[in-house]
Amino acid sequence: MLSPKARIQIVEDEFIIAEDLRGALEEIGHTVIGVAESYVEAVSDIEKNNPELVLLDINLEGNAEGIKLGEMLKEKGIPFLYISAYIDNKTRELAEATEPKAFLVKPFDVAELEVNIKHALSPDMSSLLNGKRKAY
Repeated sequence: MLSPKARIQIVEDEFIIAEDLRGALEEIGHTVIGVAESYVEAVSDIEKNNPELVLLDINLEGNAEGIKLGEMLKEKGIPFLYISAYIDNKTRELAEATEPKAFLVKPFDVAELEVNIKHALSPDMSSLLNGKRKAY
């Protein structure tokens, strides 16, 4: 079962936003196990660190690489939240197909972040994952 305070991977290509996220997560008691700036770095970190949750920017390095990563996370049974400043309808539809636990629109506050993380890690959600999480 997932712990109430989770081991979280951040995938965000903007340094200041990534550091703000790290600070907010630590403020509410979570452990940030890695910060990746690209798809390739994120895949490596996720395989190495086995996070309980991933916070994932949709637009990495100017394109929608976050959706590609979301597809991988869905296949592995790792819950994730998308974070984005803006997405068009087509991108949103592609992102929704990966079944994220939530979308957070930048900027967001710590309370909103905390509520969405609790939802993503709730027993109801984690029971759906039992036995479905795939090994790397």
